[in-house]
Amino acid sequence: MRSLLIVLLLIALLLSACAETATPTPENLTTQETPQPQPTTAPSPNRETSQPTTPTTLTLTIPEGYTLVQIAAAAQEAGIATSDEFIEVSQTGNFNEFPLIAAMPRSPERFFALEGYLSPGVYEISPEKTPEAIIRRMLAATEAALDANLRPKIADSGRTIDDVLILASIVQAESLGNDDAKPLVSAVIHNRLRTGMMLQMCKTSWYVRDYIAPLYEGEAQRFHARYNTYMFRGLPVGPIRNPGPSAIRAALAPAQADYFFYIWDEDDNFHFAATWEDHQANVQKYLR
Repeated sequence: MRSLLIVLLLIALLLSACAETATPTPENLTTQETPQPQPTTAPSPNRETSQPTTPTTLTLTIPEGYTLVQIAAAAQEAGIATSDEFIEVSQTGNFNEFPLIAAMPRSPERFFALEGYLSPGVYEISPEKTPEAIIRRMLAATEAALDANLRPKIADSGRTIDDVLILASIVQAESLGNDDAKPLVSAVIHNRLRTGMMLQMCKTSWYVRDYIAPLYEGEAQRFHARYNTYMFRGLPVGPIRNPGPSAIRAALAPAQADYFFYIWDEDDNFHFAATWEDHQANVQKYLR
């Protein structure tokens, strides 16, 4: 009996151990992970298609010595107005609020009314500005350039402002933009005027050929008679360029020199002479 009890007790203990082994514990459980929500990446904003934008300003660059025709072409290139529109406004617009323009001589022989009066420079212009507004800015700049220092000198010269601008335009053109040559070229012009010689300045002839004849071919000869200084004595009827400040100063203050002649060689170097003989020697030396 006692042996039987011992056997039953051992069986009970074994069953109890098996039950403990079979009972799942948290460590023994295979955990099925709940899918975690993946962070969603916000879509990149679409890149805007590059569109041309209207510039806030337009830049108009006018070098010293440009003619009105060249200025009109520059205005067209800058997107301000067509060349024809600019020229038309310059010819027909009323700009008499400027004392310079109000005092300017009126002549049917003067081809471009505002030639010589449009100040060179760099102009930043709003796109909505009209050609009239731009021309007014240029005229205002010319009024300012003829400041309190220059106006007494003009009065002392015995010449009108228009005459000074004509002189300065020839100095500007004939000097090829060379600042050192401007006072000497001015001296030649003044010496010829003083002694009654014809000016015979090449650029006055070329002005008609290059800037008037292409527009009004049938009228070229008539304007040669008023601009081409190989055909008459004295100054042309109007400026042939729009001069810069240094050309205006040179026109008022020529070099103290007795030169009457000059040439420029193929490298644009100037050679001045006081006599015809010396001038011919320069021609033979530098142009032959």
